[in-house]
Amino acid sequence: MSNDLFYREMVDRMSNRLFQNPDQMDQIDEIINEHHQDSTVYTICAKAANVLDIVKELSNDDHIDWDNAVDEYADDVIEHLLEGQKIDTLDMITMASRSGQSVR
Repeated sequence: MSNDLFYREMVDRMSNRLFQNPDQMDQIDEIINEHHQDSTVYTICAKAANVLDIVKELSNDDHIDWDNAVDEYADDVIEHLLEGQKIDTLDMITMASRSGQSVR
């Protein structure tokens, strides 16, 4: 799968996971408005997908099931946001690495 396609699929899957639960979506919107004034759900998903794509490229590990890692990573990002915490790039790198490790 090309990197561009993988990235777009990650953004789509993360966004879909967020929109599966409208109650969560309202809560996440409030948290994003509080902590990420210049961001939206879509920009957070795009940034998170970019981070996972970079971690995937850097890992160069054929034993990681990246399909499952995307779902686990999306869940971690959502959980982090639902806890009311600001999410930054370092948080995303840690989550992406942990997701990749857990699906090896």
